[in-house]
Amino acid sequence: MNKKEITNTLHHYKEENLPFGTVIPPIFQTSIFSFKSFEDFAKALNYKGYCYDITRTFVVGQATAKQKDIYYTVKKAQQKGLDLLKVGVKGKNVCAEARKIIEDAGYGDYTGYGLGHGVGLEVHEDPYFRSYGELVFEEGHVVTVEPGIYIPGWGGVRIEDTVVIEKMVVKFLRICLKI
Repeated sequence: MNKKEITNTLHHYKEENLPFGTVIPPIFQTSIFSFKSFEDFAKALNYKGYCYDITRTFVVGQATAKQKDIYYTVKKAQQKGLDLLKVGVKGKNVCAEARKIIEDAGYGDYTGYGLGHGVGLEVHEDPYFRSYGELVFEEGHVVTVEPGIYIPGWGGVRIEDTVVIEKMVVKFLRICLKI
């Protein structure tokens, strides 16, 4: 599928009242999304005024070893972040542990300092959790967990899910396939 076919397919299934539409970044436009065989789909949904944020990165064609390595590194970092999200935990600690996975894989220079943000009436709102700050997670926080690796001149991978922090668990607001 080319970019236009993917866009048309996604727009065919587009829900009404989205805070913004499906985003398919132009190939080669920026250092974050300048890749030949990746398409990154970010879709924010809206339900009764409340938002949801998700990103998946797909390979169009056969994945290279480097693409697989980066994808599975990001997936592992996201899982670590999700495993650590609990009431009473500091956001910077969750961010540091997820970032360590990316650094240990050799991609530390290609990731940001944040791991996620709050989602509510706006797609991006407090609480933002980064490698600094004193955010402590509370029951009822709705946040994204979205590590990424972005290599200038090559491209990037991000996996993002929106979850709600409950007393004993993290609850996904929507399940979307991750390979």
